[in-house]
Amino acid sequence: MDGYWLTDTEGRLLEVNDAYCHMSGYTEKELLKMHIPDLEVVENPQLVAEHIQKIISQGSDRFESKHRRKDGSVFEVEVSVQFRSEEGGQCVCFLRDITDRGKAEKALKESEERFITVLDGIDATIYAADMQTYEILFMNKFMKDAFGRDMTGEICWKAFREESSPCKHCITSSLVDENGVPTGVKVWHDENPITGKYHINHDRAIEWIDGQLARIQIATDITDYKQLEEKLRQSQKMESIGKLAGGIAHDFNNILYPIMGFTQISMDDLPKDHPVQENLQYVLDGSKRASDLIKSILLFSRQQDQIFKPTSLKPVIEETLKLLRSSIPASINIQSNLFVNDDSVLCDATQIHEIVMNLCTNSYHALEDHGGEIKVELNTTQPDSSLNLPSGEYICLSVADNGSGIPEDILDKIFEPYFTTKEIGKGSGLGLSVVHGIVKNYKGEISVKSIPRKGSTFEIFLPVTTLEEESEDKQKAKQSDHGNETILFVDDEQTIVKLGVRSLERLGYKVTGMHDSMNALELIVSNPERFDLVITDMAMPKLEDLELSKKIHEINPNVPVIICSGYSEKLDKTSIQIPNIKAIIDKPILIENLTDKVREILDSNLEDRS
Repeated sequence: MDGYWLTDTEGRLLEVNDAYCHMSGYTEKELLKMHIPDLEVVENPQLVAEHIQKIISQGSDRFESKHRRKDGSVFEVEVSVQFRSEEGGQCVCFLRDITDRGKAEKALKESEERFITVLDGIDATIYAADMQTYEILFMNKFMKDAFGRDMTGEICWKAFREESSPCKHCITSSLVDENGVPTGVKVWHDENPITGKYHINHDRAIEWIDGQLARIQIATDITDYKQLEEKLRQSQKMESIGKLAGGIAHDFNNILYPIMGFTQISMDDLPKDHPVQENLQYVLDGSKRASDLIKSILLFSRQQDQIFKPTSLKPVIEETLKLLRSSIPASINIQSNLFVNDDSVLCDATQIHEIVMNLCTNSYHALEDHGGEIKVELNTTQPDSSLNLPSGEYICLSVADNGSGIPEDILDKIFEPYFTTKEIGKGSGLGLSVVHGIVKNYKGEISVKSIPRKGSTFEIFLPVTTLEEESEDKQKAKQSDHGNETILFVDDEQTIVKLGVRSLERLGYKVTGMHDSMNALELIVSNPERFDLVITDMAMPKLEDLELSKKIHEINPNVPVIICSGYSEKLDKTSIQIPNIKAIIDKPILIENLTDKVREILDSNLEDRS
């Protein structure tokens, strides 16, 4: 199969075999008239002569070359030459056609290049390492970019993890069985200490190009999934809190209801200048704040829309600062500079309270080690153009401290949910994200400036509303007149029944109070026309949910019903299916709100019947 030449030292062919004649397409007679440069593809024939002299001096050589066939085509040959000094010197050449091998090698090289291109195009870190020496044999482009350099040739545990010995969790030994046979893929996950990324790793043992076993790993970055998993876990915690809030809201509001009601009755019974009036007002204000807070939690857990109204911020902030002053150490001074004018913001006062509480609490944590000052300011202003707010008048709420400040490298992360630098028990990472969400919902903006070891300043810009805040005089002017109708008041809490009866009777109504739903139903059955209105709690023993209202409608569809509830997710969907339910009021209820609604429903029902 191999070609054969015998040449002299001038490169003239003296003998050839049939195999080379077949390779080249020449006849033996034609070849014996030729020199090596006539067949070998070279740019300079002089190089052939120099090569022959090299072979003569060395005695032999082995090399690859290209020859030209008679038809002009080129084929690759592997040449083995030995020099014989006898008979004036001759070269014995054996020539093997390696054109197919060259094509195969080229195809293999192209295949390898395509394979590397594929590996480099995968958005996952891929590397191979010797299972005995831990030397890195290959890294794909994605991994090189992730670590910032090519670590091929280095030791994997040192390069990838900066360890001083093989990693404690290394699974290399488990990739083969006791006979050294690969056991298949192993899947595991961890956090890389250098990049800070979480990966899910797929490892297996494969035979490398040198015949030795190598460990190949494909690692997918799951950092975002881990963060989403953590957020989901936190979200589930918040959902649990919401469910817990819903569970206790009814009882909590039933406690607040009589506190607020009897406080109002006591204030009405005492002279306006009585010294106890101020104390009772504090009790009423505190109860209102507790009521607003529980409503805020319920709104959050039920994801319902809030009703915003024009609110003057100064009284809300002053009340919040009073509450803060009692809980913050005396070593921290709280200063306030709150402007006085008629500007209002369309908002929920409870959320403004929440903003101030969160920002001041953050300032307190920045000051608690060495003390200092928290300064709260309120001004009308024109926001900086960098905030990209629509033109108009804005109120700026500023909370500043001279505490530890915020490191520059995390300043852009502080509003992210669950991001916190505080130790466990001192922060959930939700405070600033809640503030940010509230401000954005109000079509406002928040900015922060901070210098490490000098302090931080948060500025909140809220648009001034053109709607007018309703004054106490206007609210009182809206209060309904007294009445003389007959009302049935039903609640399983006796104190609430007493409060409802007493507050309505003071306005001239004839009220029957019941704390047993079955007895109340029997009373209506015995005289269906007796009552002009029924006020009932949502959650009553024996007759669950809205069952009492349904039965009242069956007995006398003309009797309107007002539902009072501490908390229920079913009200909004179910109440519209029962025609006699005319209003739903959340507990705790201020007396004037209850009496206003009573008068409104009675007057409306009278008009409908007429």
